[in-house]
Amino acid sequence: MNKILHIILISIFSLILISCAEKDESSSSSSSTTLSAPSGLTAAGAASQVTLDWTAVSGASSYTVYWDNSTGVSSSSTAITSVSTDNYTHSSLDNGTTYYYKVAAVDSAGTGTLSSEVNAATPLPAPDNLSASGANNTIILTWNSVGGATSYTLYWDNVSGIDSSDTAITSITNDNYTHSNMDNGSTYYYKVAAVNSSGTGTLSSVASALLSANIQGSETNEGHTYALTSDTLSWDAAATAAAAVGGYLATLNTK
Repeated sequence: MNKILHIILISIFSLILISCAEKDESSSSSSSTTLSAPSGLTAAGAASQVTLDWTAVSGASSYTVYWDNSTGVSSSSTAITSVSTDNYTHSSLDNGTTYYYKVAAVDSAGTGTLSSEVNAATPLPAPDNLSASGANNTIILTWNSVGGATSYTLYWDNVSGIDSSDTAITSITNDNYTHSNMDNGSTYYYKVAAVNSSGTGTLSSVASALLSANIQGSETNEGHTYALTSDTLSWDAAATAAAAVGGYLATLNTK
């Protein structure tokens, strides 16, 4: 009799354990969200910021954006929570850096599946104070260096309206460049951009230089290079001629 009672008690205890386990599993299942991953995530970089857009997820009450400055974003990455719309502008970022993102929908039951990863770069700022001066088939360009730049790209043409589709001189490692073998009597236009591993930055303002026609040579006087177009001009006449071409060149009588 005791043996039968013992078996009955064990059976009852087993049933209680199974019931509790099923209840816990049901409770756990009801507390996990079934929200799908947001689709169509895009990222666009601009100065100091990245703008994110994605397709809204039905049933989501908010979104969480996960980000890092290296690939492999996961739910352990830095999180921006309580994003209430299907877009977000991530601001106050470092220029010249690539940022990586994933986004997940959120509801009362928790956080859903993460989206695929996207990335965008914040461009380096434009170099300031680009200047161009020319003499004797040569144009000398200088500009202010840009922090974080590993090189510079110079764009040029002999017509105005310079952009990144114009002829490019790449891999310039200094904040100056001498453009040689140019045609005297022509005006040349330039813009410059800083470059690093994240890409090419914003183009500078335009600078131009006019190479005077009929240049017979050049000479340096008190640290300045002067174009020689005549051996009979007086200094006053030479100064007037220099002013007429915008001050890029001057003529010097060496006789």
